[in-house]
Amino acid sequence: MLKITPDDAIDVHAYLDESRITAVKLDYLAKKNNLRTIIVSPPCTKDHEPDKSPVMYWVQRLLLKTSFFNIFAEWISNSFYNSNGELRPIWRLFTRKSLDLIKIIHPDNNHILKEIAPYKDRLKMWYWINPLDDINIEELEKKFLNSQIFGLKIHAYWHDVDLSNIDKYAEFCRKINCPLYVILGYGKASNIPALINSCKDVNVILGYGGFPIYAKAWNQIKNVSNFYIDLTSFHLDRSLIKKALKTLGSEKCIFGTDCPYNFYDASGDFSYDKTFKRTTFNFLSPQDYKNIFRDNVLKISRH
Repeated sequence: MLKITPDDAIDVHAYLDESRITAVKLDYLAKKNNLRTIIVSPPCTKDHEPDKSPVMYWVQRLLLKTSFFNIFAEWISNSFYNSNGELRPIWRLFTRKSLDLIKIIHPDNNHILKEIAPYKDRLKMWYWINPLDDINIEELEKKFLNSQIFGLKIHAYWHDVDLSNIDKYAEFCRKINCPLYVILGYGKASNIPALINSCKDVNVILGYGGFPIYAKAWNQIKNVSNFYIDLTSFHLDRSLIKKALKTLGSEKCIFGTDCPYNFYDASGDFSYDKTFKRTTFNFLSPQDYKNIFRDNVLKISRH
């Protein structure tokens, strides 16, 4: 059984969604659970993001685990949002309390930086960009002088990003020597060969275990030394986490949570204990746990 030691584990995938949690509370959770660092992103949605139904996650995982059904998963996914990035009414029925969900198209990184500033190494962040925006690279370099920025993030699914067209951001990461965090999508947003080609000498983490193409992604990156996955969120269940670890080994898998979403204790607070247990298997060695929970992240850190 894994024993988390003080200042040990690093959560590579969390959100500072102030409709649910504050920087103060994140710092408290880090101390309470003996985490070295929590790396946050700006929230993905406007206002309060509703939790998706566990049934919806289960059906989605079922479809994505079987290649024959992948096309149905893609069709369903493409029907989620309208042209304004709003969740269509029919799909609200599969969120808890049937609440609205509106995508954030232009992430507010500056606000997150301000909120985490008092917490130094305990809280860091992914600087989340929309590659479709007109981003000034020189200004971006100035932002990255801030040591609390861990790396650059691209959410290819959320912003419908063509991964064959991100060379300037890969070059930016290469120059700054920072990792790139990518959440894949479907079609052009899942073009891993193009991503590998662009990201030579750039450390890349694929979010949500390579969702939505899982095993295909693992097979494409397993022999690419600078590519990793995280083991984050209800997009992965224990069977997928186990298969990922068996396929890639602990040297390419990284702990993440999706905090503050989904994993709640009896009082309704986010439970790190539940996320730790999801990644505990009897075939893992003490060194495997060190790789997953700490060493892989330290190896790709720019500081």
